[in-house]
Amino acid sequence: MKSISYVLIFCTLILLFLFVSNLNSQTIHVCESTTETGEPIGEKSSIKMDFTKENFVYILVNFSSAYGQDEIKFKRFVMGQPNPVISMSVDPAATWVVYEMYIPQAGEYIFTVFDKNDVEQGKGYITIKNK
Repeated sequence: MKSISYVLIFCTLILLFLFVSNLNSQTIHVCESTTETGEPIGEKSSIKMDFTKENFVYILVNFSSAYGQDEIKFKRFVMGQPNPVISMSVDPAATWVVYEMYIPQAGEYIFTVFDKNDVEQGKGYITIKNK
């Protein structure tokens, strides 16, 4: 009987943790630009780019409430390429943040957002094609 109580307490704690984690949820957008109020402009799943020029996309993260930390990290992943992690200072009271990410070549990109403790906050995806 005692072991059942421990299991119930453990399950309750897990559910509570998941509920609290979702309270500070966020939305990640990969887009061509943003408004001054943190809304995505030109959010797409695929973009054609001219690679004779420098190319960028914007990684927009909208938080459901104040972020609460002073740093956020962005990782760009494309198969077969270096996958840099870029840190950026953030106002802890911010409810959104945007980062201009350099795109070196065509490919399937995954952008992962981490907090300053390297806890994954979410992912965004985009396919970049040659124009």
